[in-house]
Amino acid sequence: RIESTPGKGATVDIYLPPADRADTARIEPVASPAAAGSGRLLLVEDDPGVTTVAVDLLTMHGLDVTTAENGPEALSRLETGTFDIMLTDVVMPGGMSGIALARRAAALYPAMRILLASGYAGDEVDRELRGAPWPLLRKPYSGDELFEALTRARAMRPATVD
Repeated sequence: RIESTPGKGATVDIYLPPADRADTARIEPVASPAAAGSGRLLLVEDDPGVTTVAVDLLTMHGLDVTTAENGPEALSRLETGTFDIMLTDVVMPGGMSGIALARRAAALYPAMRILLASGYAGDEVDRELRGAPWPLLRKPYSGDELFEALTRARAMRPATVD
């Protein structure tokens, strides 16, 4: 029902039928931040805005986050620390793509889980992503999408890279 009075605004009332138990049983819960796990995460992202939002989301839910702006910096962080998971952008400056970084990191640190993120769509990136053994999180992503992707990445076996 919609009621509108000029100069006073509008009121919208929406009446929905009550849900019965059969309907609610089909609703699948969104992955919770707790399901994404705790531990140490290496975030490799060159966009400071994305880094700030991601770090806030991740640390708010108990993850210990270390950041790097590119592949070479990430490899340096990996040499000096132990990480449970690495979330890396695919397209970055520094002469190393996120996929090249993922391959190198998987070879050096086989127990670490890897999650790729990309907002770029193009033939070159699509070719690189084809056959990559790691899950891909499309940008822009919500907090729910981030935690769902982390949960999926943690559930996967570590990728073997040739």
